[in-house]
Amino acid sequence: YPTGDETVFSLVGLIHKNKGQQNAITAFSKLNNKYSCTRLLIAGEGNQTEIKTLIKHYQLEHCVELLGHVTDAFDVFKKSQAVLMCSASEAMGRVTAEAFHCGRAVIGYNKGATPELIDHMINGLLYYLEIDGLYNAM
Repeated sequence: YPTGDETVFSLVGLIHKNKGQQNAITAFSKLNNKYSCTRLLIAGEGNQTEIKTLIKHYQLEHCVELLGHVTDAFDVFKKSQAVLMCSASEAMGRVTAEAFHCGRAVIGYNKGATPELIDHMINGLLYYLEIDGLYNAM
């Protein structure tokens, strides 16, 4: 796990409205306001315009890193304590399975196939409310 005083979350996958990056940034902004030693890594390709706007809106430039396309998601997972799965309609959670393979807990939205992979409070947390639920789980 990463050393130091920071708690680091990661979100890996296609940058797309349906993948929940916007909700993750909004929830993370609430968390970071309360706990400043937090960081969010977002890896994936796609249009980053909307999430860059949110990052600027919440003044999170210092603690949210947009990594773009990465060739090895495991490198991103290894830099974080927990992986976020915010998609409401994830079919087969490859990112979730890969995060487990790296020994990382997954905080996942309780929809789609995600609850089939996460045993709540065993290998991760499931949340219901898009932003408040994610914030509380983080």
